[in-house]
Amino acid sequence: MPTSYPRLRRALLRGCAAAAALAAALVPAACGREPTAAPEPSATRVVYGPLLLDGGDGTAYHLSRTPSAHASSAQRAAQRTAALASSSPAMSFDGFWRLSAETQQRIEVLDGGDAYFRDPSIEIDNTLNAAADGDTWRIDIVHPSGALETGVTVTFHSDYNGEKDCFVFGSSYLCGGQWAWFWTELTTQCAEEGIYTAKMFYDGSLVQSPTFKLRPIVAPGSTSNLFQLDYPDDSYDNACKSGTGSITCTGAPGEVKRTIKQKGCGLTAAAMMLGYHGVSVDPKTLNDWMTTNGAFEPGGNLGWPGFVSYAATKDSTLRFDERGPGTFADLHTRICRYGPQIIEVKSLGSSAQHFVLATGFSDDMKTVKINDPASRTNTDLTPYGNSFRSSRLFSGPLRTDTLAADIIITFHSPGHLVLTDALGNRVGYDPARGVAYNEIPGAYYDTLVALSTVVDDGVFDDDEHDPAKEIHVPGAAAGHYTVDVTGTGDGTYILTMAGYGARMRSSRAEFWGVPITSGEVHSYSFDYDPATAGSGTPLAISGAFSGGGQKKVVDELLSYSRPASRQTQLPAGTTSYAVMIFYGSGLNSSSFQAVLNGVDITSSFHPAPGTSENVTIPLVSGRNVVKLSASGTVGSRSSSDADQLVLKVP
Repeated sequence: MPTSYPRLRRALLRGCAAAAALAAALVPAACGREPTAAPEPSATRVVYGPLLLDGGDGTAYHLSRTPSAHASSAQRAAQRTAALASSSPAMSFDGFWRLSAETQQRIEVLDGGDAYFRDPSIEIDNTLNAAADGDTWRIDIVHPSGALETGVTVTFHSDYNGEKDCFVFGSSYLCGGQWAWFWTELTTQCAEEGIYTAKMFYDGSLVQSPTFKLRPIVAPGSTSNLFQLDYPDDSYDNACKSGTGSITCTGAPGEVKRTIKQKGCGLTAAAMMLGYHGVSVDPKTLNDWMTTNGAFEPGGNLGWPGFVSYAATKDSTLRFDERGPGTFADLHTRICRYGPQIIEVKSLGSSAQHFVLATGFSDDMKTVKINDPASRTNTDLTPYGNSFRSSRLFSGPLRTDTLAADIIITFHSPGHLVLTDALGNRVGYDPARGVAYNEIPGAYYDTLVALSTVVDDGVFDDDEHDPAKEIHVPGAAAGHYTVDVTGTGDGTYILTMAGYGARMRSSRAEFWGVPITSGEVHSYSFDYDPATAGSGTPLAISGAFSGGGQKKVVDELLSYSRPASRQTQLPAGTTSYAVMIFYGSGLNSSSFQAVLNGVDITSSFHPAPGTSENVTIPLVSGRNVVKLSASGTVGSRSSSDADQLVLKVP
């Protein structure tokens, strides 16, 4: 049940349409000038390495005994029932789910329905039902251009590595039942717009071909239409009319105050833009705040950073970036990355400056879709000659593109997390010390909303345990990081670590069903570089405890997250212990050996370069000594790593 974040992407272009004659009567001759200047625990077993395989351009594949995290228990049951009753029970299509950029929630998309180019990703959900050994499944994606993205193949084996009824893909497998949920996560932010087809194959035969359309607009309903026309009597800033334009009112005889209807196009466009980013405000309230706080330039000229200052009073992280060029290509990129933007057009019937809010493009990419403060009928740039002069570029809380250099760690309890960067700064919570850390600039540690209220239904639900947690480090620096997991109860956890790079692609690793006890600490480590993250390989995770005894680079041929030290004191009566071991990328698998209290237990391990696993070993009362060794290549040299772990049971 991994949380999809996302992990995410981009694209956008053009504008125009509406009644010019009516608009000419409605639009004022001028407006404000700018100054120049978890699987089922008892039946399911997985390899404890990444359960996510990157394929194609940012596409990921997940296999689980439970469906994606957004699905409720009722939906799970309905999907399972529908799958068994379908005309093609071996592989049923359970629906598309788009990740909304505006709400960060999954929203269902029907076959043939719409997704939007700010949506970070869309999931394609399927149920697999095995009929015979050797059954295979695959999902190919046909992009709007016709380009084919071939998916991974899932194969069913009734017997696999000593396990029964296993779905296998890549180096990962899921055992313990003849059905599973399989979902594909396709990165869609700023992706190619148009119709995507998911071609679903069972045993090489096409089963279904559902489609969705990625549209080059922000989601309908995510912006409000506000009109300067509704404020004919409300003063605009401290601006008065003069023979040459607007001046700052001085109180001199004959001065006429400007109104929001006359001058408030940029103000109103800004109010709509703020509303998109969660700062709800009407033009008059925004105008009054700007006036009181000196945020306008003299004579009512627009001070764009003033809108950011207002947003800050509402705890918003809105940012004014720059004045942008009047090109469709640049505007397309800005809207799909950061949301609606304010653009400058010629006021209808004059050469005066006018501002509107650009919300996307028409499906044919020939015109910009707009919210026009001065017209109740204009919906695109057609009345403005299908062109604009420049843009005012803002980014805010909904700039999902910040994931281009982020670290996101999600954790399905019981326990808490602490992330430490290369400088020793931390974020998270240490329950043993009762200390919350907030030392990494911009990073936060938060509790996610529980996914279901159904209990005792045989399905792993987050709210049946501690709530899920998340660490998010926006704009993360390249370097070495460690993650400490401290148990707050006895049970198992799911841990997902993702590092994001260019084009919103991520490298990640997932660990499912890892056992932990109250007070126990597991430690992981990884190196992150946004310049190389998302290159198609999983995030390279190792245990933060290397065993000691050799140089660091050699010592990491074998490393551990559990235990976290050479000697571990266990509770009286403990009869087994799960060792979480990581194998270095240079490991020579055939050289690996494991000995417990003088008895060879090598066959209990499955060493492979760059993987990890959770191996349960039997214990006796007293001192249990585990000796592990392996050789391999470190850099250009052959090296050997030998570790001794002592597990004490009273």
